[in-house]
Amino acid sequence: AGYPVATNHDRRLLLSPREREVFELLRNGLTNREIAKLLYIEQSTVKVHAHHIYDKLGVRSRSALTVQAALERSVQATSAMDETLEAGGSSDA
Repeated sequence: AGYPVATNHDRRLLLSPREREVFELLRNGLTNREIAKLLYIEQSTVKVHAHHIYDKLGVRSRSALTVQAALERSVQATSAMDETLEAGGSSDA
């Protein structure tokens, strides 16, 4: 259908382009009203996209998406620090 096949590693590949936009805005803590205004869609449409996102990613709520985003940012920050240290950098700020 034109969408890549998702693996267990990144279920975000299941999202449509519009769902990806909504997903990123949800993860950044925007409300349905704010998302609707930014994307020029109705709040009810945002809700539909959000429920499709939850179903496709296997989460049950906006809170779960937020926690997932925080964990991913933590892993990315740790990986970046590890790469800096491996390259001979310092962890001092």
